[in-house]
Amino acid sequence: MYTQSAQEEVILIKRLLIGEKTACPQCGYSYLKHFHQKAKKSNTDYVCPSCNERYQVIKMIDELNQT
Repeated sequence: MYTQSAQEEVILIKRLLIGEKTACPQCGYSYLKHFHQKAKKSNTDYVCPSCNERYQVIKMIDELNQT
């Protein structure tokens, strides 16, 4: 998990799926950007330009379902 609690993780996932501008939960310095710049219609892969942490929404949902 990338956040402190499951509830915060769900909020993060929702923000990413609707394409809202979201600050990186790890470093907090910059906004997450699409991992694949040319595939901007896909809201499932993001990366932080500062800390290079990758956020894959599908894997995040799977992790939540396992807990």
